[in-house]
Amino acid sequence: MSYKPRDGAIIFGDLIGALRYRQEAMMDVSSIIPGIVGGIIAWFGADFLARPIRQFFQLRGEICEAMVMFDNVRAGDLTRLKEAREAFRELGARMLAFAHTEWLGNWLIARLRYDPIKAGRSLIGVSNTIGTPGNELHQHKLNVMAALRITGL
Repeated sequence: MSYKPRDGAIIFGDLIGALRYRQEAMMDVSSIIPGIVGGIIAWFGADFLARPIRQFFQLRGEICEAMVMFDNVRAGDLTRLKEAREAFRELGARMLAFAHTEWLGNWLIARLRYDPIKAGRSLIGVSNTIGTPGNELHQHKLNVMAALRITGL
């Protein structure tokens, strides 16, 4: 919609028409501002809330996979034992890094009754005790499963 005065002369009716055109243009701009603000809020929510939660659950899945993959490692199999120790230590370090750096994500995860710090420490405990005799390895695995609410492994 564009406004043109009649025959180059601005009369009272044309002045009202010009004001109406300007008001409509301002209404178009003012309807864009809430959309921009909504986009910024959605970006904030996706980046600062959803990303850490998604990262935690992805790491939790990797931990489940490692626990199944290395469940039957024995002290005699040095290659797999070394691989299992490295894998559990890396997963423990990543979980502890998440717990100590993603404060908002950690707070949200704690509200869901997960304990990333306990899980990370216990994963490092699994790394230290895998392939050794005793009950300590089993206790660390139970601690990981409880901290991450993993059932059925």
